[in-house]
Amino acid sequence: MPAAKDGRKPVGTAHCTECDSEAAFYQVQKGKRAGYLYKRCGCGCDQSSGKAKQHRWLAEMTVTGDMLPHPLAEPKPAEPTPEPTEEPAPEPAPNPRPSKGLAGLLLLGLAGLAAVFMA
Repeated sequence: MPAAKDGRKPVGTAHCTECDSEAAFYQVQKGKRAGYLYKRCGCGCDQSSGKAKQHRWLAEMTVTGDMLPHPLAEPKPAEPTPEPTEEPAPEPAPNPRPSKGLAGLLLLGLAGLAAVFMA
């Protein structure tokens, strides 16, 4: 497969001990291997996606460009969020009108009391 000629910028560099040259690291941009690194140097192109090699490349390379999140990289610890200060809950507004069921019950009660006092 021919090399990509889309002008990609390397995301990192490191010294290749195998060919004694400067290696450039790139990231796969799309597909199921998106985010994985591959290396180009005097040895050629190395697209190994094994955990050990990917972790070694992440550790030894000097980041020089914007990187996508790496699928094997450990997630950065989340910044502790400040604990919200507890504010007292607002009191519910009083209901100015009683509900229809309560109003009917009150009227029935008043009628009953009136009947007791009239008798």
